[in-house]
Amino acid sequence: MSITEETREGFYLSEDGEWIPNGWLNLPLNQVVSDFIDYRGKTPTKTTSGIPLITAKVVKNGRIYPTQEYIADDDYDTWMRRGIPNEKDVILTTEAPLGEVAFIPEGKIALAQRIITLRGDEDKLDNGFLKYSLQSPLMQSRLVARESGSTVSGIKSSELKVTNILHPSGVKEQKSIADVLGSLDDKIELLREQNETLEALAQTLFKRWFIDFNFPDENGNPYKDSGGKMIPSELGEIPEGWNVSNISECSEHIKISVKPDKHPTLTYNHYSLPAFDNGMLPVNEHGSEIKSNKYEVLPNSILVSKLNPGTPRIWQIQLVPENSICSTEFQVVKPRGETFSYVYSAVKTPAYTRELSGRAGGTSSSHQRVSPTDIFDIPLAMSENLEFEEQFSLIMGVSLEKIDHNRSKIQNLTNLRDTLLPKLMKGDIRVPVDV
Repeated sequence: MSITEETREGFYLSEDGEWIPNGWLNLPLNQVVSDFIDYRGKTPTKTTSGIPLITAKVVKNGRIYPTQEYIADDDYDTWMRRGIPNEKDVILTTEAPLGEVAFIPEGKIALAQRIITLRGDEDKLDNGFLKYSLQSPLMQSRLVARESGSTVSGIKSSELKVTNILHPSGVKEQKSIADVLGSLDDKIELLREQNETLEALAQTLFKRWFIDFNFPDENGNPYKDSGGKMIPSELGEIPEGWNVSNISECSEHIKISVKPDKHPTLTYNHYSLPAFDNGMLPVNEHGSEIKSNKYEVLPNSILVSKLNPGTPRIWQIQLVPENSICSTEFQVVKPRGETFSYVYSAVKTPAYTRELSGRAGGTSSSHQRVSPTDIFDIPLAMSENLEFEEQFSLIMGVSLEKIDHNRSKIQNLTNLRDTLLPKLMKGDIRVPVDV
């Protein structure tokens, strides 16, 4: 072995043949984690309200997504008898899927099966560092190496406890590393929250104008509440002069087919269903990696998924780079004129989702689809000459542009975090420590 192979500046070679950063340790989790709580057994009966139940399927991408499952207050103490974790303890999913990680959120919550919570020994391991370490490629590969099971593969608590974690010996350095990554995640979360607020604002105004029919009349007063004349329709009463139509009145169905495998070295900006579920962040892929035909994505268009419409996947796209494509599970809706915000808000409403879901068919509950024409055929009350639809779009246009801009920022911050994380967790990049 050469001199250069035997030495590496800033690292030492362990007995196992691994390069360890100077001042770091590579120890089993049970030597640096004080609490493991393994949630197993028969989950209590789920209810429609009560204490939120965090299941493995809502732990994704380092965060916990909203849950629609709950357990009754009376079941809480019995189910959580193994222990109640603290806020900022770390959640790890043990199977289906293995290796998703997040912090315990604020407030009273229950944890379902296939979840283990961990708490670092305060003198040995910072919880923030623990979370990011578990997310790193290094720890993910170590977890996979210890998984087992014939039907559903996962990791046992006993195996998790003896999985090594590479970490600085000093908690201060651990905290410094976690702070770098945490600051990026905080910025990402702030942008997400801002987008949620803007989305809610658009839906509130849409409901007021096009469902409650309290758009401003000629005197600036709410039309219906001020005695505006209403007429009967198949949707119930609508304002006089309005009619029942659908989004085909003001948008086009774009179906420009693209064959990425014909251009194997070209980089495509791919809007896929997994990309939507992964924080609505499109991925860059070479044509050689994309095996099926796609649709071209145009600027100022809206992607509406025809798969499982009860869980709507609706993606507004304004500025797009060249070679942007989407899965054919998405249908490309291109609003005409000044109606973009109206069309987007209309297809986002719960009423639209319910109507679309009612038209879905399929061989299983997990693979329900609607026909593309159904997306354009849901009845909506619309004003004469699209007067109010265009007014609404002009008012909300800035907000939707802000959402699109924020998503670009989120993608850039996410890419930066994902680039730094493996380097920080292996000691390839060191962070200054305040003494």
